[in-house]
Amino acid sequence: MRKSLLLLGVSLMTVSLASSANAAGHSGQWGLGLMDSSAPVGVFFGVNEDATLHLGLGFHKYDVPSGTVALETEFNFLAALQYDIWTGNQMGFGVMPAIGFASMSPSEGDGATDILIGLYLGGHWDPSDAVSFWFHHGLEIDLYSPPVGDSTTEFGTSGVELGSFGATFWIPGM
Repeated sequence: MRKSLLLLGVSLMTVSLASSANAAGHSGQWGLGLMDSSAPVGVFFGVNEDATLHLGLGFHKYDVPSGTVALETEFNFLAALQYDIWTGNQMGFGVMPAIGFASMSPSEGDGATDILIGLYLGGHWDPSDAVSFWFHHGLEIDLYSPPVGDSTTEFGTSGVELGSFGATFWIPGM
């Protein structure tokens, strides 16, 4: 499966490199979609031909059995800027700095917060003017503050093996 996806990715990049340098660009357009599963309700804005701003929100209410102290609600916010370093025929590849914030509330007691700072490599494929598919993979710094005890800082990567995927549906006339 992984070899098939890798072959598909290499084929798409080869075709786009062989084609003329013509970016789809969504400068000044608004879109709705998903770029990260923790903040699935996403708003996109084409800042210019090379940059797209993504703002995402997420909320999750967990089932908590009575009599236990467990995580009950989680609120997530994510802001990311995809900047294309290279563009091709309906494709782009570049860097994406991002920052995320999560507030987690247990059924009893104080809550916890989590701040995520990320730097990703990623890109997009625009099969039409109305749709973009995103992918990214990269480095993350995770600053977690539990309700009790010391805060932790972890360094890691994002995207399980292959990366993270998302999609945008661009709103016509906006």
